[in-house]
Amino acid sequence: MRSGRFEAALVPYGLTSGILFGERSWIGYTNAAAGGLMDRLDTTLDPDARDAIYRELTAICRAEVPVTFLYPRVGTTVAHQRLQGLSSPWRTDPVQYMEDLWIDDRAKE
Repeated sequence: MRSGRFEAALVPYGLTSGILFGERSWIGYTNAAAGGLMDRLDTTLDPDARDAIYRELTAICRAEVPVTFLYPRVGTTVAHQRLQGLSSPWRTDPVQYMEDLWIDDRAKE
């Protein structure tokens, strides 16, 4: 795969810095601007700043289409109806968004 001479690959990687854009890219694609944006994501906590970085990264990916994911990453979350703050499709992982969740004491058990 490191040679870049393939048309499709099924691999267990997600969108992470270096995997797609950096010097360690396993798809043979490098883009210094995209790699820099991915590095900035690792150190940026402000949601508005992260949103701006993702918008820049999205523009690069739309223009150059470095990778096409062949299947979606799908996960299932089961939660009691009292657990509030989850929303589909963005906030479905209770562990990742724990600070945004609350228990509704008025909901029936």
